Amino acid sequence: MASVYKRKLKSGEYWHGSVRLSDGSWKAYNTGLLTATCTKEQATEHARRVQAELDAGRDPFGEEGKPSKEQICRLADEFLTDRNPHWSVGTLDLYADTMKVICDLFGNRDIRTFCKADVNGYREFLQKRGAINGRGRRLRDMHVNTLNRYLRSLRAFLRWCADDGGIAGWTPPRVRELPAPPSDLPDYFTPEEFEKLLSAADGVTFNGASPRMLIALLGCTGMRRNEALALDWSMINTEAKRIVLTWNITKTRRSRIIPVTPILAVILGQLPEPRVGKLFPQFNENISKVFKKVCVAAGVPVRPLHKLRDTFAVNAAVGGLAPLFLGKILGHAKLQTTYKYYFTPDADAISEQLNASENYAYSSAVLRGIGKPNS
Repeated sequence: MASVYKRKLKSGEYWHGSVRLSDGSWKAYNTGLLTATCTKEQATEHARRVQAELDAGRDPFGEEGKPSKEQICRLADEFLTDRNPHWSVGTLDLYADTMKVICDLFGNRDIRTFCKADVNGYREFLQKRGAINGRGRRLRDMHVNTLNRYLRSLRAFLRWCADDGGIAGWTPPRVRELPAPPSDLPDYFTPEEFEKLLSAADGVTFNGASPRMLIALLGCTGMRRNEALALDWSMINTEAKRIVLTWNITKTRRSRIIPVTPILAVILGQLPEPRVGKLFPQFNENISKVFKKVCVAAGVPVRPLHKLRDTFAVNAAVGGLAPLFLGKILGHAKLQTTYKYYFTPDADAISEQLNASENYAYSSAVLRGIGKPNS
């Protein structure tokens, strides 16, 4: 029966395990788990796995007498190599910094020992470190939205390890984002602001071309920036009135269909000839920086280019599009994601909708019941 105990070393206090070998003798080994970050239950589970390997006739120990590990640093390198072709420059920088922080904090730890306490330690380290420049110099405190981006990148890495990294039977710890600070401004463009954006886009150029039609396409389809930049004319079926985004250009690696509405048909019809190859060959990821200039020229609050996706989703939801259909257009893997971001009205909106849809017969009955005349 495997057991664990604490042992103090120069590098800290660690959990040690004791397992029975096939000849009946006992072997003690260092689990590599710090007592400050992992509980006794987690260390005991680690020792049980080692004992199960021995009972199955396999050797769970490496050359130095330590249990074989799926080291976090090795998985981090494989993760970056696997996902690198699908990321923009900014996304790659974010994930590269995330992997560096993970490797610096947890080194050669076994990914199976990664627990909730490690997630908290990762978050607290980033909060203390703050935002840095390219030379690693601290600039300021890290904004909660930026910190949530790092937490999402950690979540993506852990899920990749569980699904594609070969860590069978391992459930990664849950990574929760911090609540975003309240804002007086809506997190999307209103119809009036979107109209101003399109009008002002002609005065801003990028590689000699106006981004107006790209902005219009993003605001009327909910595509992500990189999906629109990789969009090819061969993906547009004018007879069937649909755009087929192939799996290799989408974020979720799943193909999806976007219907060509009348307004979208007008946008596509205004794109220049020849209609072969990419729709926007002159643009790249730096269009996000140019979009800030468009916001300034239009006199609207400066928001990221990705908010055009939110603008489409919010206006489609307000217009009555069912969450299931909206989630399919946006490419959400789960319907809960669609509800979370686009079907969570605030208290004022709930009150306004409740007053507008108040049941007249029910209200009249209540007023009569309390002895008040029906106005």
